[in-house]
Amino acid sequence: MEYVVGARQTDLLLQTGALLTTEEALAVGLVDEAVAHDQVMSRAAAKTKEFLSVPDTARHASKMLLRAPMAERLLASRQEDNASFSAFCLTPAVQASLGKYMAALKQKKTK
Repeated sequence: MEYVVGARQTDLLLQTGALLTTEEALAVGLVDEAVAHDQVMSRAAAKTKEFLSVPDTARHASKMLLRAPMAERLLASRQEDNASFSAFCLTPAVQASLGKYMAALKQKKTK
């Protein structure tokens, strides 16, 4: 996320737990575009065709050039990150919060 929207915007969004509207997600660069529901499949097909017009090797090479440092950093700390995240998710405070969230979803679903 930080790679896409920048450190400050990521910090604000994660600290507040903000759920963005479509317009807000577009404004911060979290999504590239938004279309009406009935246009999703045709726009996705057009975008796919656009990406596929670039030779595979060139597209792959440019992605790897841009993303390699981030991928290497993430892979180097994968086990530690997984352990930390799992431990955090199992804390009583997080479990209680998740329980409340799930209960709210169930109530919303029954309405």
